[in-house]
Amino acid sequence: MRFRQRKRTVASVFFGVNRELEEIQKRENALGRGKSVSGVEHLALKALDETLLGHVAAYHHVTKYQLARLLQKETSRNYIGERLKYLTEHGLLHSQCLPRTLPSGKSPYVYSLTQKGALYCEQIAYITDVIPSSAGYLQHTLELNDVLIASALLEKKEPAITRVEMQHERVLKHHPIFVLGEHGKAEKLIPDAFVRFALSPPFGRVGEQMGLCMELDRNHEDVWQYKAKVQRYCRFADGIYEATFGLQALTVAVVVTDGGQERVYQLLTWTEQELTRLKKQDYAPYFLYASVAPGEIDPVWLFCSPLWVQPFCRDTTTLLRSLASYTRFPLIEKRFA
Repeated sequence: MRFRQRKRTVASVFFGVNRELEEIQKRENALGRGKSVSGVEHLALKALDETLLGHVAAYHHVTKYQLARLLQKETSRNYIGERLKYLTEHGLLHSQCLPRTLPSGKSPYVYSLTQKGALYCEQIAYITDVIPSSAGYLQHTLELNDVLIASALLEKKEPAITRVEMQHERVLKHHPIFVLGEHGKAEKLIPDAFVRFALSPPFGRVGEQMGLCMELDRNHEDVWQYKAKVQRYCRFADGIYEATFGLQALTVAVVVTDGGQERVYQLLTWTEQELTRLKKQDYAPYFLYASVAPGEIDPVWLFCSPLWVQPFCRDTTTLLRSLASYTRFPLIEKRFA
């Protein structure tokens, strides 16, 4: 029933936008203007505006600070803010403020595409409304985007690694992965993001590709929710991952942004318990955990430094690893033994 309602919502939005654009077309023709498909060709869009719209379409909810970091134009934040305001005033972007967490200071504006902006960017399938998102959802998306922006900037600092694909949570929700649950019922698995890298020595063989299923943890999931997620990923690793993304070795990168190392150890313990219950201790290398403060993240530190921990192991490792490092191993000594 929900699926049918969602289909009707998307269809109503699509045809509603079409009707709006037809009215714009009629008005422009009456005024003797050139034919317009999207109704925005008469705007004075700059090359930067096109770039900003493209990035908002890819990351869904972003601040001017994140966009300036992504464009490596942090000294031009104010100008970027002016262009975002222009796009908002002309109906291509929607802006909203996060709730204030401090008694003083101003919360940054968070920008997303409107229906008109989505159609202009050909992303209408992923825009069903322009209702402001909840504060919790926005904060989760912004912190996830900090990680994804770091993945985009990694090749600027480490030429041996190139990001070749990024699928955001909002896109993956429209193409969910189904795995067989413990009781024979199909269950959805939706990573927060999927990122694919092309590696070169010393990180891997020339042209070797590696994928990451990113999970951002803000200390909200309880033990039963998290263990169910671990179980779904174990079933995902049994052939479905390779069929979906064309890659052999699964890596689930869990970025903890709230709770620090204590939360990391808690998730590790829950993962170890579930892998032991499922008798899949040799799947431990597929799960990696790290505590990361939200905000600007050094890409090399995040992806290439040994700050990640896996279940049943005391040693830290890097996130981007060659396929050769995925050799499954028997259960080794406990982390705190």
